Amino acid sequence: MSERYYSLNTYFKGLYGKKVRKICVDAGFTCPNRDGKLSQKGCIFCDEKGSGADDIFRKLPVWEQVSKYIESKAKDNEYYLVYFQPFTNTYAGIEILDTIYKSVFLDERIIGISIGTRPDCLDEEKLMLIAEISGGKEVWLELGLQSSNDATLERINRGHSRKDFEKAVIASDKAGIKVCAHVILGLPGESSEDYANTADFISALPVKGVKIHHLYIAKNTELEKLYAGEEISLITKDAYIQEAANFLERIRPDIIIHRLMGDCRKERLIAPDWTLQKSEIVRNINKELAGRHSWQGKKAHQIIVPRGTI
Repeated sequence: MSERYYSLNTYFKGLYGKKVRKICVDAGFTCPNRDGKLSQKGCIFCDEKGSGADDIFRKLPVWEQVSKYIESKAKDNEYYLVYFQPFTNTYAGIEILDTIYKSVFLDERIIGISIGTRPDCLDEEKLMLIAEISGGKEVWLELGLQSSNDATLERINRGHSRKDFEKAVIASDKAGIKVCAHVILGLPGESSEDYANTADFISALPVKGVKIHHLYIAKNTELEKLYAGEEISLITKDAYIQEAANFLERIRPDIIIHRLMGDCRKERLIAPDWTLQKSEIVRNINKELAGRHSWQGKKAHQIIVPRGTI
């Protein structure tokens, strides 16, 4: 059965003719939602390490993290994209960002970078720097949205609004930078209607990619406390498969699907246990679409916000 959505693997193979893998690195940044500028609590799903980046080379300078990965794991028949993953990777001065971003191009097999950040941590100068790099490389700006519902964003302590995301996407697109939106299905208080609204919101913007995650509980997070106190419930595996398929149906067919569920290492995971069944669930999402005789974008609203406008 062929994929019924536009996967990142399909995009890369069509563009480069080879598999492209991500090298996850930790550049040592923090986050305005943790250092006190906005909050000291962080998002309720985020732990003290920021996200699920590989810990093997984490404490080394970024260029050395990349170098060690290339030495130990790289293959001649693959290309690599360096992913600045934990915390907010535009949350520093322009000179620091310029040095760190450009330091990773150590090998001809590294075709670009992917920068994980918040929509409220971008300005014109930073976008100009990223645009400069993207002039000759594969560059993605990964922006955490999670939900288009402002009440949900406040509930999960994101510290930004949907309007912030909208402005960041349009400014990035105007600068010629590809944006990948991050979304979580199963957030506290959300329903199928909220997921549909988020899909429609993304489809109406010049977003080029999307990462769809399920809500899972990691150790040492505010979510863990809420879950232990039975203050929240989690989306079931079967419901997630249904909702992810629904989401794909409403996303524009040209948007590249970077992932279909989240990752959490077993030793960090509290719940749900089906988080560890990633391959099976991805297959079942595809099967769900096939069973519906459906595909990505079948129900999408074909509305695109003009460049440079809100």
